[in-house]
Amino acid sequence: MSNAETAVKPRFGIVWQPFNELSVYGNYVENFGLSQGHNANQQPLPALTAQQYEAGVKTEWFDGKLTGSLAWFEITKQNLPIPDTSPLGLLNGAMVAIGEVRSRGVELDLAGEILPGWRVIGNYAYVDARVINDSDSSGGTGNVGHRLPNVPRNAASLWNTYELQDTALRGLKFGAGVVMRDQREGDLTNDIQLPGYATVDLMAS
Repeated sequence: MSNAETAVKPRFGIVWQPFNELSVYGNYVENFGLSQGHNANQQPLPALTAQQYEAGVKTEWFDGKLTGSLAWFEITKQNLPIPDTSPLGLLNGAMVAIGEVRSRGVELDLAGEILPGWRVIGNYAYVDARVINDSDSSGGTGNVGHRLPNVPRNAASLWNTYELQDTALRGLKFGAGVVMRDQREGDLTNDIQLPGYATVDLMAS
């Protein structure tokens, strides 16, 4: 069985730099993706499409040793595939295409060299991802307004590395970081909540 679709999708952006240390930008992008998976009747799902708006600022201090960015974004996706939890769907490993999902949020990034050899990278994101049009094969609309599964509202990470300076071991680097995720929904009906968590990573090179 074959399934062919074509589309023309625009993308454009603009950047304004009022002075050397600050840039203000905005962009708009439309995406078109291949059909992902099949339904319980072994029919391919419709192609995934998306529209994205983003606006933000980027800046740097101390001759580029410290950089930061703050962005607002809105991403709307059509035909997003999720697992089909009906008995037949589970048996066939099938998917269903949600009519439309919208994610809105802000993201903050900071990175820089605090002291010679010591670099820090920090990130925080707030995301509100919800179903805004539920038009799956069942024709139901009961999931409109529900949060998208496995998307935490708050997420953050902090990573540090230190490279030894002016010693016989110069170039040896150590690092440690933590990744944190907020509570999130476990299913599309929002009947199951998954707990938040944090992971710690260590590295040497």
